[in-house]
Amino acid sequence: MTEEKKTKVSKAQQHAVNKYVANNYDRINVTFPKGYRDTLKECADSVGISVNALIQQAVYDRVSSIQKDAGVLKTNEAAENKDM
Repeated sequence: MTEEKKTKVSKAQQHAVNKYVANNYDRINVTFPKGYRDTLKECADSVGISVNALIQQAVYDRVSSIQKDAGVLKTNEAAENKDM
């Protein structure tokens, strides 16, 4: 079994990352019933993606379906560039 090395991140690096995230992403907190996180993790792992990517994909797909059903042709650049 290989051991992954953990690299230290300086406070300046973390500050830069936090600033970038704040300027370029919206944060949305979602809640699920206790224990559902494990289900999400297992599902995400089974297809080789993160839980965040799994949730994003589910939301993008659902919003796209709703917009299509409603005849909304509005596109979202972030949704089109699903680099997760």
